[in-house]
Amino acid sequence: SNVMRELGIFQKQSSAVALFKSSKTVIRRNIMFNMPRAAINFNDMTEGGDTVTSNLIFNTCRESGDHGPINTWDRQPFMTRSRETGRFSFVPEHRHVENNLIFANYGAGSALDNDDGSSWYQVRNNVFYNSEGFKMDYGGHDNVYEGNVVISFPPDGGRQKCVYFGSFSPHHAHKVSNNICIVPGKGEPIVQLAN
Repeated sequence: SNVMRELGIFQKQSSAVALFKSSKTVIRRNIMFNMPRAAINFNDMTEGGDTVTSNLIFNTCRESGDHGPINTWDRQPFMTRSRETGRFSFVPEHRHVENNLIFANYGAGSALDNDDGSSWYQVRNNVFYNSEGFKMDYGGHDNVYEGNVVISFPPDGGRQKCVYFGSFSPHHAHKVSNNICIVPGKGEPIVQLAN
C-alpha cells in the first residue's frame, strides 16, 4: 500500500515498479500517478507467478507513447524448475493482473501493453478507462483476458480496438471471454462484447 508519484524528474526511463529477472512479486493496493513512462514495467517472464492487483494507476506516459501504464516484454525464455512437477521447463507460471483501475491517458495507448512476445498473462476483472484495452503482439501467446471492462475514446472518431491480437503459435491461442467494451460513438454510446 504505497502512493508513488512525481517520478521521472531526472530519469525519464523510470517506473514506479520495474521487474527484471524476478518472479512471484506481488504489487498490491498502490496508487501510481504522474510519471513519464509506464507505472509498471515487466522486462521478462523469468519464472512468472507475479500478481498485480487492486491498484489505481493514472497520468502515466506523460513524456512518451507507444505503450501503456503497464508495459511488458518477454524477449528471452528462461528455463526454471517447475514447482508442480520438479522438472525443468521454459513454461513459466501465469502472471496475474486483476481488479485494477487503470486510466490510459496522456501518451498511453493500451492500459496493458503486452509487447514483444509477452505470454502467460491472466488479465481478469479490471477496468481500463480511455484505453484500447488489452494488446498482445509480436508472438505473444497463452494469455487469458476475461471479465474486464474497457471504456475507450477513439482519438480520430473512428472505431477503437478493445482487444488487439498479433500472431500466436499453433496450439497456444489466447482466450478472451466475458469482457465489456464501451466505445462512445457519434451521439449514443456503442457497447461491444468482446468474446
